[in-house]
Amino acid sequence: GARKPSAVVPAPPVDVNAPFFAEQLTAFEIWLGWASSKPRDKLVVRCPPGAVGGTPLPFLHGRCDGAAGMMGSGGGGRTAQYELDPPRELPIVLQVLLSQAHRVRALVLLRRFLDLGPSAVNLALSVGIFPYVLKLLQSPVDEYKHVLIGIWAQVVGFDSSCQEDVVRDRALPHFIRHLRWGLPSSSSSHSQSGPSSTASASAASLEDASEQRTMAAFILSVICWNYPLGQSECINEKCHATCASLLQSLESPDEDERREAERSMTPQFRTWLIICLGNLAKDNAAAQAELYRTGLHFRLLARLDDDASVSVRLASCYGLGSLIGSPPVRSETMATMTPPMPSMLHHQMMQPQQLQQGQPQHGIMQPQLRGGSAPQALAP
Repeated sequence: GARKPSAVVPAPPVDVNAPFFAEQLTAFEIWLGWASSKPRDKLVVRCPPGAVGGTPLPFLHGRCDGAAGMMGSGGGGRTAQYELDPPRELPIVLQVLLSQAHRVRALVLLRRFLDLGPSAVNLALSVGIFPYVLKLLQSPVDEYKHVLIGIWAQVVGFDSSCQEDVVRDRALPHFIRHLRWGLPSSSSSHSQSGPSSTASASAASLEDASEQRTMAAFILSVICWNYPLGQSECINEKCHATCASLLQSLESPDEDERREAERSMTPQFRTWLIICLGNLAKDNAAAQAELYRTGLHFRLLARLDDDASVSVRLASCYGLGSLIGSPPVRSETMATMTPPMPSMLHHQMMQPQQLQQGQPQHGIMQPQLRGGSAPQALAP
């Protein structure tokens, strides 16, 4: 007779808490320790051509025999001396993100991997990191939000087109709240920061909290950069009001309060906060009007007038230039309108063109973004 088909035994569900995944994380951590010992400005992690979106981006190509060139920190045009094979554990690390037990450790290791440079970010995007980190932003759990901010800073710095996904998924409030990470709540604050902003950072050092705020300001500045919808959504989410409240704390008549604000808001954070405002207002008449209504021109003038940091004063020049600048295409009505401008602005203003070259660590006024697009297949 005919042979009866054997019963199909369903495969057991994958247990992400199994020792296998912990072992894979340990192996990945060992690989990271080895890779981190190499100079980052001479390091490239290969991206398999067969991977989704795995073709290296143009700026990763070098001049010698197609070797990948470096455009990381000060390494523009230099050929990589260390080309590493991609870690085999990386796709498994993404799966481990589904596990509540291992998620924080996996995110910490993932951020360390992205810190290796643009080639590492490109590889992570090619294997599908984007929908994971976008979804995790919506999680109510605050335990790993500070790690996510570091990951997002690397992603948007590599591929600014991610701004569309951030706005579409209404993830902006997470970054805006993070501008107050580790700062005490204020009853006069216009921000939407919840209790998580201080509770989650209570154990963090002052330096780490400042870095968190700076990365959030950088991410928001990229989201606003040349993206009108991002500018509009930042206005709707009161990003400018949060920035105004933070900057106004530096003008407190109480000397002790002012010193505490200056200690909490480092020059680097103040610089990127003002860059964010400049990008928010640039070539957008509606955003400019809203910033004037909030009194941000006075906040920027105060930073330009008496801030001890050169980079903050330069950022203020860029912010004021963006605030009084007109959009490229104007109606006749708009062409006859002149926004209110204090008289002191005439002799204190610098040309914003001076602010368009340089590196972020030297206080540039616009983020220098590396080109490239996230693979379409990664769209959530």
